[in-house]
Amino acid sequence: MPDPWRAYVDVLAPGRVHTGTVERIVPFGVFVRVAVGVTGLVHGAAGPAVGERVRVRVTEFDLAARRLGLTWAQDRE
Repeated sequence: MPDPWRAYVDVLAPGRVHTGTVERIVPFGVFVRVAVGVTGLVHGAAGPAVGERVRVRVTEFDLAARRLGLTWAQDRE
């Protein structure tokens, strides 16, 4: 099976906006699934409920560490 992180390396470039689904909420942030097998973290964020669809902006994509940094996307671009 192909590595989903490698498959999305160009698509998940910093600055890009994506729609994802909230997977879990933890004390330090919210994990959002933006693609099959790829979940990122919105640090220190309170917000939507688990299962809710949200818009996020990529702030960091680290293929080696399998780390995806996100922030909430503004409706106004």
